[in-house]
Amino acid sequence: MNFMNFGAFVYREWILLLRSKTDLWFALVPPLITVAFYTYAMSNTVPQIDGVPYLQFALPGIVMISILGNITVISSRVFNEFFGSVLLEYFSTPTSRIAYIIAKLVSILVFALVQGTVFLGAGMLAFGIRPSLLETLGALAVLALAGACLGSIFLFFGVWIRDMARFLITSNLLGQAMIWGSSAFYPLSALPPGLKWFAAVNPVTHGSELLRSLLVFHSSTNVESWVFLAVTSILFGTLAVRVLAKRVVLAVQS
Repeated sequence: MNFMNFGAFVYREWILLLRSKTDLWFALVPPLITVAFYTYAMSNTVPQIDGVPYLQFALPGIVMISILGNITVISSRVFNEFFGSVLLEYFSTPTSRIAYIIAKLVSILVFALVQGTVFLGAGMLAFGIRPSLLETLGALAVLALAGACLGSIFLFFGVWIRDMARFLITSNLLGQAMIWGSSAFYPLSALPPGLKWFAAVNPVTHGSELLRSLLVFHSSTNVESWVFLAVTSILFGTLAVRVLAKRVVLAVQS
């Protein structure tokens, strides 16, 4: 992997995010709307779930929405860069496809950590959650792993789908399905039986359960979710690199 190009890709993502106020607002506003309306309304309707205040129970869902906002923005850039032939210019030089995808994932991971930490810290202060130092460090590791997992999935769709309208529809529907088809804001037992299979393979479910077990229930025994997020990250990251390589070759030949 060309590490010089890798660093340039990471730097470019950072500059693009800072310069694009629209992207920043798109990443910040959805979780704030969720807190202001849905979460507080539900806390007045359902004061407790599983013996804990609803606001504490819902904090992982708020964090997952904030992570998905950034991921949607970065994955849409992948599509736009290919659609605008920017990637063809990149790969006309000795540039590694792996470096490009990993740079995108690193950018997603960093932004997920920063934004997730902000919402997590604010939520812990506002909702009265007091984890230990080890639990807090574990929660940061979950943010990084969940960001890498969700990022690899959305990057895969960003390089696989070839039509702008289909990509926008797919990314928006997938994001909504992941949030509401999970245990982010209600326990898995509340989902219809026919949808529990989706929640079981949903990264948002595993990220939410890990955050909740660490911060709210003070437990770290959910090994299956750690493994699921790690394996899914590797699988979709590999698929994204392979699909991107094939599309670049076909585009150059045409």
